[in-house]
Amino acid sequence: MTRARFRLPLPRPVRAVAASRRGQAVAVVVLAAAVTGAVLATGTRDAYPLTRVVQDSGLAWVASDRIGALTLLDGVAGQAVVNIQVRQAAGPLEAGQSGTAGYALDPAAGRLTRVDGSTYAARTVQAALAGAGASARLLAGPATTDVEDGSGDVLSVYTAATLRTARQAVMFPEEPGDAEASADPAVLDSAGRAWVLDRGTGRLAWFTATASGLGPRAFGADAQLVLAGGEPVVVQAAARRAWLIGADGSAGASLTLSGPGAALSVDTISGETAARGLIVTDSAHGTYQACAFATGGCSAPRSAGFGGGILGPAVDANGRVFVPDYTTGAVWVLDPGGAAGPVQAPALTGAGPFDLIARGGLVFYNDPGSSRAGTIAASGTATAIVKYGPGAGPAATQAPAHPAPTAPTAPASAPASTSPPPTATASPVPGQPASSAPASSTGPKHQPGPTPPPSPGPSQSSRPAPGHGDPGGGDPGGGGPGGGPGGSTVSCSGAPPPIPGNDPPSLTDPGGAGVYGVAYESSTMLAAADLNGCVYLWDVARKRVVKTFAGTSGTGIYGVTLSPGHAILADNELTSASNYGVGDIAVWSTATGRRVATLKEPHGHGFGNPDVFSPDGSLLAADSNGDGDIYLWSTRSYRQVGVIPGPGTALVYRLAFSPVTGLLAAADADGHVYLWDTRDPAKPTLARTLADPGGHPMNSVAFGPDGTLAAGDLDGNVYLWSPGSGSSTPSASLTTMPGAVVVDIAFSPSGHSLAATTWGAPQAGPPYATYVWSTAGQPLTPPLQAASSAGGTRLAFSPDGRTLAVGDEDHSVFLWDVSQLGG
Repeated sequence: MTRARFRLPLPRPVRAVAASRRGQAVAVVVLAAAVTGAVLATGTRDAYPLTRVVQDSGLAWVASDRIGALTLLDGVAGQAVVNIQVRQAAGPLEAGQSGTAGYALDPAAGRLTRVDGSTYAARTVQAALAGAGASARLLAGPATTDVEDGSGDVLSVYTAATLRTARQAVMFPEEPGDAEASADPAVLDSAGRAWVLDRGTGRLAWFTATASGLGPRAFGADAQLVLAGGEPVVVQAAARRAWLIGADGSAGASLTLSGPGAALSVDTISGETAARGLIVTDSAHGTYQACAFATGGCSAPRSAGFGGGILGPAVDANGRVFVPDYTTGAVWVLDPGGAAGPVQAPALTGAGPFDLIARGGLVFYNDPGSSRAGTIAASGTATAIVKYGPGAGPAATQAPAHPAPTAPTAPASAPASTSPPPTATASPVPGQPASSAPASSTGPKHQPGPTPPPSPGPSQSSRPAPGHGDPGGGDPGGGGPGGGPGGSTVSCSGAPPPIPGNDPPSLTDPGGAGVYGVAYESSTMLAAADLNGCVYLWDVARKRVVKTFAGTSGTGIYGVTLSPGHAILADNELTSASNYGVGDIAVWSTATGRRVATLKEPHGHGFGNPDVFSPDGSLLAADSNGDGDIYLWSTRSYRQVGVIPGPGTALVYRLAFSPVTGLLAAADADGHVYLWDTRDPAKPTLARTLADPGGHPMNSVAFGPDGTLAAGDLDGNVYLWSPGSGSSTPSASLTTMPGAVVVDIAFSPSGHSLAATTWGAPQAGPPYATYVWSTAGQPLTPPLQAASSAGGTRLAFSPDGRTLAVGDEDHSVFLWDVSQLGG
């Protein structure tokens, strides 16, 4: 049967990397003994006799996401000592270390755990997080352990040994006429001060257990913070300057970030741990430079042969610099003095970000998503360490490899968690039976819909100009900052036209183009994608763009989504100025703003709809614009790991993963929603099929936090199916306007309400409106319609449930206050 392809034309016009969060965390772990993430829980048993003397040298705590554990590696013995289970399900973890103690952050649970390096006794507390837990950051030091909350607002300081709260401080107090600040990842210096940089203003603040201070100078919005020799350094790559920071936050000695005749094209700037200097890597030119504050400048660029790969933050040990290559999984070993040539330790992990950690004179590598880990010598020789065996998971515990008594439990005075922690256990390699678990949903995102209200499509004022070059190469990881090889970067700038009044608060697209993607990074940070091919990361309170992701196609972006931990941003970049249903998928690191990969439809059809991440962030799914096949990629390697043949007789219009079951839902133009089990992405299986009661094509689909499924059709209906009921009959039916296209659906964070955008109802009523209901089917507000709206596109609730963001064809993101609707 011929498969029909429907696409919703744009209505006539009338507004958010390469290293990932993990890559950013590496820099903090290595240079500041800190980790990016949120917070965790555990308990223990010992895999070594308690009489064993555990020393600092050659031991490293690392994350094992697949088994939900902290793993202790012995680099001298070349073995994994013990796995301390810190969550009951697989999912992203971050690991930090101070001395022999290990620290863990569980983004889903919001718990902070310390594991003693000698006894493996664990202490768990619930961290004070004012914002989104997934964005919290931790700094592990010898005296204090500091937690930066997910809102980038409050820093909580705990005593390192007991995790008792020492103080809580607002990092950047609001000033008259000033909005809320947003902090970049903090670092911890050798004196125990935590340093935080406001990415909006460039202000610098420091904190200890008893005092704090604000630096006298603002460094600018493009500044970044690293450590060099245990001292904070502020870097402004665009200005080619770096400053050592004094104890009071003032700028001291400086250096110029360029060698003789150097063309600066920075991948990463990393501080040297043993000296007051920086290492600058440049994969575009295949070079690196060593910079020293003692000389005020950098060496001439030295050839390293990076070959255009995506590089992570460097670490230094024993007079050598170790640079991770996320494109190949290799590590480059460089001599800062240039006397010895570069050597490569190839294919240590799969492609994608991994950890590189210097501990006790050894350099460890760790792939958090697999069992692969080990050490790297200055010669480039790698010694592999297997963290756990095949089929490992967090479901069960095996006996220790060495006779050992049960380790002491946490003292009775330990602060109690607000909710029961996972059953925490210790096991040796090879580990436990496999298990997986749902995490928070990435949230529904809009797709271009089928069958159209009559409309001529976008006008030239909205339509992006063609001729900006081809997008990045199709190889995973292909592409440097701003796009892949061979593609010229889109110019993300311009003066937007004014918007009429009588509207809710809004964000105006800087390029004056229609907004076709919205996704919240936190309650104060919103990514918005436009038809100029740009994604802007907005500080919502300040109404200011703090980061820009510039595409290469020049023909617009038709959707944007964030990974569960918000480390990766993926957008659907259109590749044809005349066909708004064909595009590639661009993958970006939110931490660095660099392009990580460009994903192409294997048969050249392109992807016409937004892609979606699985609940644990391990998979990325998108449907083909040619035959409706659904492709699955690993987010560790960005290589295709599975394909689902087009499920029905027409093409897929929208995808969504269940945060509860992990099933992938596909809304099809033949009037069905197909639910797929993708636990084995190489062999996905059809679990269930649901039909539109009226037989209309399904155009949108979303899951609530409790697993409730919502699907919208081409007759203005949204149907709900209760999780676990097994019934094919919807539990509720919500009607907008007969004949309307339900463009997008989003559930509130609590799951008590949901919203939908609609276009083009031919009957009387608003042609473009946003509806908000309770999940019981009751309207919570009259249809929302901005006076200047030319058609709502995609929508998203803020993580705190107070705001509903609606992208619009009139170059705006409208921000509706829904705080009184119950979130």
